[in-house]
Amino acid sequence: LTVEQAYTRYVLRVDPSLSQENLQQPLDDASIELGAVYRSDTVRADAEPEAQLDDPRAHSWAAGTRAPHLPLPNGRSTVDVAGHGFAVLVDGAGEDWRKVADEAERELTVPVVVQEVQDEALQGAALVRPDGVIAWRSNEAAAAASDLTGVLRGLLHRSTS
Repeated sequence: LTVEQAYTRYVLRVDPSLSQENLQQPLDDASIELGAVYRSDTVRADAEPEAQLDDPRAHSWAAGTRAPHLPLPNGRSTVDVAGHGFAVLVDGAGEDWRKVADEAERELTVPVVVQEVQDEALQGAALVRPDGVIAWRSNEAAAAASDLTGVLRGLLHRSTS
């Protein structure tokens, strides 16, 4: 998709003498640059994405998309929270998630930060990888919090001891 979009832009913007037959419709630049939807063993999604790209301004919070930038009270951004580990961004019930994240961190020896965020589009929690991609989503706080260690174990390809 990205290569096709680059070629379309080249033809339309740089060399219109090239054939414009079979060119794809140009898509939104922000979506091309930041809206890739990732699918791999390090993304746990319940369903295939509806589109190849995500609008980064829409705050979809979908697994496989980039976590949206939201300013935090400490002057940081949601895209900075994971650091060298994982982050659980939650819409509330942060204490429940912190307990489970602490357990996962101890068991798997990987940093897991919990951060409450203010965004109406986030319902539940989103597990964010160090590269800022949402690895897993949960719409149920209490039930899903207990799944966090298992999800992280699977993402890290670690077996149970």
